[in-house]
Amino acid sequence: MSGHGTLIPDLRIRNFRCFDDLHIPVLRQVNLIVGKNRVGKSSVLEALRLYASFTAVDVMSELVTDRHEHLQAGGMAEAVRSLFFLRSFDNPITFGPETAPIRLEIRHFTRPTDSSPPGWVLSVSMGASLVRKVHLGDQLHETEVTPSARGLPYQFVGPHGMAPDLIARLWDSVHLTPLEDLLTDSLRLVAPTIERVSLRASWRVPFVRVKGESAPFPLRRIGDGLFRIFGIALAMTCAKDGLLLIDEFENGIHYSVHSELWKFTLQVSRQLNVQVFATTHSWDCVKAFQSALTGPNAELGMLTRLEFANGRIRASQFEESELSIATRESIEVR
Repeated sequence: MSGHGTLIPDLRIRNFRCFDDLHIPVLRQVNLIVGKNRVGKSSVLEALRLYASFTAVDVMSELVTDRHEHLQAGGMAEAVRSLFFLRSFDNPITFGPETAPIRLEIRHFTRPTDSSPPGWVLSVSMGASLVRKVHLGDQLHETEVTPSARGLPYQFVGPHGMAPDLIARLWDSVHLTPLEDLLTDSLRLVAPTIERVSLRASWRVPFVRVKGESAPFPLRRIGDGLFRIFGIALAMTCAKDGLLLIDEFENGIHYSVHSELWKFTLQVSRQLNVQVFATTHSWDCVKAFQSALTGPNAELGMLTRLEFANGRIRASQFEESELSIATRESIEVR
């Protein structure tokens, strides 16, 4: 491990989605990724999900399903083609730190073997070691896997939050542990009178007890912003020693809470050794991120802007001091 919780100290993505070759040379404990639409912010998170999972079949399926790419002619083989730059299988995908990238290659087999029917086969490797092979047919079918291919722990929070069954499963892993207190602390950023949060056994949705109220009531009654904060905090507590990936950090959360939420994220990510990657479109969110990077937090965060330059997507980075100047002078960094 390098620096402050930098499980991934740098990131290079080649031949993936909209990137022919993207290099982000420095990553910190908490990384905010900004840029205009269609510059690949969400694609960076997708590459990190694949890296952390060692390109697990369920993760790959979810990525193409979320974008409805599985509905196009050609089935899953054509959907996986969408992961490749210019939809071409000619060049392999690589992503991860430059010292230990994962490599995805596609080969066409015209004759069946004992383990693979004819067709396209995806090989996933790290260095000289094969991680897994996946046959690309109507569905993705894993034909070979290295038992030690476990990757990194990670949690992903999408723009619209997490599915109720995932929230329930993550809650069960922290309930009645010290981590449960962190969830209550996160909710008090918005509602200081909250005394306790729990999931009702019958409905499996979060309920809260609030000072002065006679009975618990559903968390969502207070608002979607608080529900999203709960989801982010829950995901972070379950990503210990791994990655937390958040698409559109600010969604549903009032700008007045952004700074305190960033401070909470910085504090807990350091406490639990979680490396955070988040995207945003919001200038308020950027300013709040900068304001949270003070004192001992100054070196924990990095802002990366993705932009088109000479027909390619490139990354420029802002340390806290540079970001402070940019926000003070209202210099556009999104």
